[in-house]
Amino acid sequence: MDTSSILGLFDFFREAPEPLRREMEQAAEHVRLDQGTYYCHMGDPCTRVALLGRGRIRVFKTGENGREITLYQVTPGETCLLTLNGALTGQPYPASAIAEEDVEAAAIPVPKFRSWVDRDTALRRFIFDVMAQRLSDLMTLVDEVTFNRMDRRLAEFLLDKFGQSPARDATLAMTHDQIASELGTAREVISRLLKDLERQAAVRLGRGRVDLLDASRLRESASRLGG
Repeated sequence: MDTSSILGLFDFFREAPEPLRREMEQAAEHVRLDQGTYYCHMGDPCTRVALLGRGRIRVFKTGENGREITLYQVTPGETCLLTLNGALTGQPYPASAIAEEDVEAAAIPVPKFRSWVDRDTALRRFIFDVMAQRLSDLMTLVDEVTFNRMDRRLAEFLLDKFGQSPARDATLAMTHDQIASELGTAREVISRLLKDLERQAAVRLGRGRVDLLDASRLRESASRLGG
């Protein structure tokens, strides 16, 4: 992808007057991140706003015990809420972000981005939309972590389901929607937690299926979360 095609994923760019579109194209830098590369670390200053064109970035916090919690993921056509916050307020990045897939993005210097916010209604609307969506995501996360301990329930659910399968074929043929329905939560919650288990090499995710890779890791996860 080139810079223009990445910017073209965003409504505020398509709706901008022609002079402003040219200015955006000239200011944007095409950047690539390999899978596993950090986009930023907690405490870094925000110098650019990345508009994602390809790949996926995971934004997360790490506790003193080393446990990570995923706040949200950034996918093509999106940008990071915490980056926007840093760009508009000057505050350092309060989390870490890593490329979960190879990433291509258009990176905008913060001074330029701020000047466009002052001038362009569509860009301000885009920022409000990002804030509204991410606030909803984070409220779901707070509810999940504080009240439901859905991570433990999911690990126990998978152990039970895998226990009903032959050892040679430990596969759960269920979609994320179906699992969410079983556990009484949102699909987005289950998808995020399953990705966490996949990163721990406990399971492998496929289309409409979850494969068991390491039952001991899954049991350790359920036991640790239960404590």
